[in-house]
Amino acid sequence: SSSSRGVDGCTDTSSRSCTVRGRDHNERFHWLVHTADGGSLYAQEVVIATGPWADETLKKLGYTIPLVWERGYHVHLQGVGDEHQQAPLLHTIMDLDQGCVVAPMDQGVRVSSGSELAHRDAPPNYSQITRCIAVARAILPLGKQVEDVPWLGCRPTLPDCLPMVGKAPRHNHLWFNIGHHHLGLSTAPGCAAILLAFMEGTVPPVDPEPFSPSRFRI
Repeated sequence: SSSSRGVDGCTDTSSRSCTVRGRDHNERFHWLVHTADGGSLYAQEVVIATGPWADETLKKLGYTIPLVWERGYHVHLQGVGDEHQQAPLLHTIMDLDQGCVVAPMDQGVRVSSGSELAHRDAPPNYSQITRCIAVARAILPLGKQVEDVPWLGCRPTLPDCLPMVGKAPRHNHLWFNIGHHHLGLSTAPGCAAILLAFMEGTVPPVDPEPFSPSRFRI
């Protein structure tokens, strides 16, 4: 359906444990969310903010989101002879030529790789992070690896590298807040302020046009 009635969609980022429906028997609200534990939540407004699963979420609502994934890896290494895993450096180092970042963390020295353009659900490819570990060991006295397996994260990215923030083109009271790639935490307050202004009918604090969902044919 292209209206706010009778629409089903998954909003959980991994377990598909929620279902969103359009206006049901309760006419005071526009949306009904069914949760995995059997509960129900009525809402006047629904914001889709499901990160790297946003394309999957919105496909169920009839939208085709041109999302790609910048996958990244990191792992922690102990300092040599340091039982408390303290980092043998005091600031972050970025090696542009090798595409690696080394940073002091509570867990030890974090070694991060560059971006890998691959599907969200593709098998891990540890070639970049393995090379970065070797680079870090060549410049720092590092001991054993803390984790058994490197961390892998998927950053949801749109073709113009801008987030999609605003009203859904074909549904009332449905909002998009997706595609923040590496900058989700730092852009969250600004995107929230834009959405709040839209919902309250006030002027957004910044020009929202560059972030409009309508800039893509979805």
